[in-house]
Amino acid sequence: MSALLLQPRTWLIMLTVAAAITWWIVRNDEPREALPVATDTTPTGFYMRGARLIGLGEDGQVLYRLHAAFGTQTTEDEPIALSEVTVDYAPTAEVPWRIEGGQAEVTPDRAHIRLFGGVVATSTGNTQPPAVIRSASLALDTETQIASTRDEVHIETPEGSLQGVGMTAWLREDRLRLESRVHGTFTP
Repeated sequence: MSALLLQPRTWLIMLTVAAAITWWIVRNDEPREALPVATDTTPTGFYMRGARLIGLGEDGQVLYRLHAAFGTQTTEDEPIALSEVTVDYAPTAEVPWRIEGGQAEVTPDRAHIRLFGGVVATSTGNTQPPAVIRSASLALDTETQIASTRDEVHIETPEGSLQGVGMTAWLREDRLRLESRVHGTFTP
């Protein structure tokens, strides 16, 4: 019976521990604020490595082949953003072009391609020496087959060179117009 006789101090410690345990149990059983429900954090859209897009003309023939190191599109209503871009434009035409740029945007309907970041366009026809066009940006309308820019343009051909600001090129007709501040040097 001596084991049941505890000092008042021991009883006080045991009651304090029991109260703390009871408080902890009751506290954990209390309803808590609802935790926020995890939302879907999966990104929409897509990304591509080694992207390849092929555009067809009205006749069903390949109009352009676009290659890019990387591409993204956040939603289907936004343009496709591409980097390290090469466009082989009208590869079956008499005067096809290879157009390269650091970056590009393609509209969701694929009707417009805007290249920027040091654009270089080179004619790749086998019958004539190449012409090279350099500009900060170039917009291609794939439906009308017109390329244009408002930026400074440098054109190099075997016959000489031209510089100007702004350009419109009718690719189907193999015709080009510089808009303003045109200067050129030609060899006789």
